[in-house]
Amino acid sequence: MKKILIIEDDKYFRENARIAISRKGYEVFTSQNGEEGVELMEKINPDIVLCDIMMPVNDGYWVLKKIRQSQKFASTPFVFMTAKVEQDDMKKGMELGANDYLVKPFKLAELMKTIKNNIR
Repeated sequence: MKKILIIEDDKYFRENARIAISRKGYEVFTSQNGEEGVELMEKINPDIVLCDIMMPVNDGYWVLKKIRQSQKFASTPFVFMTAKVEQDDMKKGMELGANDYLVKPFKLAELMKTIKNNIR
């Protein structure tokens, strides 16, 4: 079973995404901030990371930088899920190595298509 890590500070969004994705046959793990998310990655070795940008402790850009610096996770698919819609924000995320960028709010079908297109 493919493993998905969701790093999202909004408890309601995080839990709804976990339930919806789990129902599609994936094993889903969640974290409420970037630091915890990076620690959890070491334990679960996810097949893809879905991450918010604006979070307390460490933001999504920090998470992506940490992941891309790690030999173990440098090629792990990484998707931003965020309300940050400015062109500069999207450009920064892609320059740091994000594989995709979903703008909130989005539909479950869009999320699932993004996961399938990016997961190995």
